[in-house]
Amino acid sequence: DSGLPARVRVTIEVPRGGFVKRRADGGVDYVSPVPCPFDYGCVPSLIGGDGDPLDAIVLGPRRVFGETVEVAVRAVVRFLDAGETDDKVVCSDEPVSSTDRTRILLFFGMYAQAKRWTRRLRGKTGETRLLGWEWVGAALLYFLVAVLAVVLSVAAFLEDRLLGPQFLAQGRLASQRIL
Repeated sequence: DSGLPARVRVTIEVPRGGFVKRRADGGVDYVSPVPCPFDYGCVPSLIGGDGDPLDAIVLGPRRVFGETVEVAVRAVVRFLDAGETDDKVVCSDEPVSSTDRTRILLFFGMYAQAKRWTRRLRGKTGETRLLGWEWVGAALLYFLVAVLAVVLSVAAFLEDRLLGPQFLAQGRLASQRIL
């Protein structure tokens, strides 16, 4: 159990397509080399491992800077920034697709590399890296059901194409035995 609430209120700090992440005092925290592929903000009511409000990724329609939205927590991107825990909650009112998950992990992999490079140029120390993905609550169940549905669909397709109609008549298909 992650200890996170099922829903959180997120304040948008970087609308999808933005490059600049600001600190709570309004100063520039980070300028991304690529546009952010999702809305990014924080959960002011929860404190992250770095002592700042917990970072949040919000999937769905593009929001505007400063907007506050209430959304379901689906997963956590585990992240280490300058040696401190800096996790990001993944929020969406819809289940997170495998495409969204891949996009998020690719972005934060690139983000970690860019932050490491920037820190080295400034002579700062501390490890910065993407640690991984953790599903939260029912989101894991949704993901596993989606994976199972894809596996069964592929199995049925392959059996139909590779084994032919003669096996259908005999009821010998693995997908028919499972279902």
